[in-house]
Amino acid sequence: MDPKHLVLFLLLLFALCPASLSSSEQTDAAALLSLKKWVQHDPAGVLQGWDSAQDLCYWHGVTCSYWRVTELDLSRSGLVGILPASSLASLDKLQVLNLSQNSFSGNASLLINLPLGLQQLDLSVNQITGSIPAEFFTMHSKLSFLSLSHNNLTSLTVFSSDQLRILDLSFNNLSGAISEPDKFIACNSLVSLDMSSNFLVGHIPSLFSNCTALQTLNLSSNQLGDAIPRSLGELISLQRLDFSHNHLTGPIPPELGNTCQSLTVLQLSSNNISGSIPSSFSTCSVLQVLNLENNNISGLFPDSILGNLLSLESLLLSNNYISGPFPASISSCKNLKVADFSSNKLSGSLPRSICPGAAALEELKLPDNLITGRIPKTLAYCPKLKTIDLSLNFLKGRIPSELGRLNNLERLMMWFNGLEGRIPPELGQCSKLKNLILNNNYLTGEIPQHLANCSNLEWISLTSNEIRGRIPREFGRLGRLAILQLANNSLSEDIPQELGNCTSLLWLDLNSNNLSGDYSPAFGTSRGSCP
Repeated sequence: MDPKHLVLFLLLLFALCPASLSSSEQTDAAALLSLKKWVQHDPAGVLQGWDSAQDLCYWHGVTCSYWRVTELDLSRSGLVGILPASSLASLDKLQVLNLSQNSFSGNASLLINLPLGLQQLDLSVNQITGSIPAEFFTMHSKLSFLSLSHNNLTSLTVFSSDQLRILDLSFNNLSGAISEPDKFIACNSLVSLDMSSNFLVGHIPSLFSNCTALQTLNLSSNQLGDAIPRSLGELISLQRLDFSHNHLTGPIPPELGNTCQSLTVLQLSSNNISGSIPSSFSTCSVLQVLNLENNNISGLFPDSILGNLLSLESLLLSNNYISGPFPASISSCKNLKVADFSSNKLSGSLPRSICPGAAALEELKLPDNLITGRIPKTLAYCPKLKTIDLSLNFLKGRIPSELGRLNNLERLMMWFNGLEGRIPPELGQCSKLKNLILNNNYLTGEIPQHLANCSNLEWISLTSNEIRGRIPREFGRLGRLAILQLANNSLSEDIPQELGNCTSLLWLDLNSNNLSGDYSPAFGTSRGSCP
C-alpha cells in the first residue's frame, strides 16, 4: 500500500474509533438516565450525580470496562419506582444487575427485555408481580445467578438452563405443583435452589435427582405432601436439605444416608413424617444440624448413629414418639451445642457420661419424657450449659449442688418431678441465672438467701413443694424479678416489705402458706400484683 494511503487510512481509523466509543457511551448513558426517570423517590440521593455532563463510569453504582457499563449495583438504596426493563435492554455489555432491597415494581413478564448478556441478576426484596416468562431462561442463557426472593411472583414457569448455578425464588406467592415433569427440564449446573416460603403443592418430584450438582435444596414452608423421594439419595454433592414446615408423610428414606459424605444440614421438622430414624445416618460424619422435631417419628433412637456424628452441633428431635433409653453415645458428640428431646417417650436414667463427653453442650432439653433415676452431678462438667430442662419426668433424689459450678447457666427447669431435699445454696453462684423453675416437687428446707446473688433472676417458681421458713428479705435486691411463685408451701413469718423494691415484679403468688403481715402497701409503687 502506498505510504500516503496508509497514513490516510490510519487517520481515518483513529477518527472513527472515538466516535464509535462515544456513541456506545451515549447509548449506555441514555439507558441509565431512562432508569433514573422511572425512579419516583430517591431518599438517599444516590442518583443525584447521574448527569450526562459527567463520565457515566463515575456514576454511583456503575462499573465500566473499556468505557462500557458492565455492572450496575443500586442495592439497598431505598429507591421507589417502576422497573424499566425495556430501557435497560440497550446495555448490551451489562453482566451484573443488582437492584435488590428497593421498591421497584413491575410485571415479571417484562424481564425478558433485560440485557441478554446478563450473568447475575438480583431483584430480591422488591415488588415484582406475575410469572416469569417461559422463554426468559432460554433468552438469558448466560445467567449463573438469579434471585427474585421477597417479591410477589404468583406462578412457576418452565425452568431450563445449563448455566444457572443459583436460583432463589423464596418468599413469594408461588402456587401450583412442582411435580409436573416439564417444570425442570435442564438443571445440570444448578448448585442452589431455594423456593421456600411459598404456596407450592403436590409431591416433591424425583426429577430433582437430575440436578446432580445441587448443594442446597430448600423447599421449606410450603404445602408439599406425600413421601420424600428415595431418588434424592443420588444427590451426592448435597450439603443442605430443608423440607421443614410442609405436609410430608411416610418414613425418612434410608437412601438419604447416601448423601452423607457432604450433608451438613438436614431439616425435616414440622411435617407428618413417620417411621424410625434410619441407621444409615451413621455415615453422616460432617452433619452439623439434624432437625426432625414436630413429626410422628417413633421407635428406638439408634444409639449407633451419634457415635459417628462427630461434627453434630444441633440435635432437634422434640415432639415425636421416640422411645427407649436416652442415647449414651451422645457423649461422643464433642461439638454438640443443643440436644432437644422434648415431648418424646424416652425412658430410663440419664447417663453419667453425657458430661464431660459433650463438653460443648449449651442446651439440654428433655421435658415431657419418661426419664427416671437421679440427676447426674456430672452435668457440672459441661461448663457451657445455659439451659437444663428436665421438667415433666419421673426424676427423684436431690438437685446436685455441683450444678452451682455452671457459671453460664441461665435456665434451670425441673418442675413436675419427684425431687426432694433442699434447694442447693450453691445455685447462688450461677450469676447468669434467669429462670429457676422447680415447682411441683417434694423439695424441703428453706429458700436459700444465696439466690439473691443471682441478680439476673426474672422468674422463680417454687410452688407446690414442702418448703418452710421465711421468704428471704434479700430478694428485694432482685431488680429484674418479674415472676415470684411460692404458693402451696409451708412458708411462715412476715412477708418481707423489701419485696416492694422489686420494681419489675408482675406476678406474685404467695397463696396457701402460713405467712403473716400486711404486704399490700409495700407494692404501692410497683407493677406487681398479689393474687
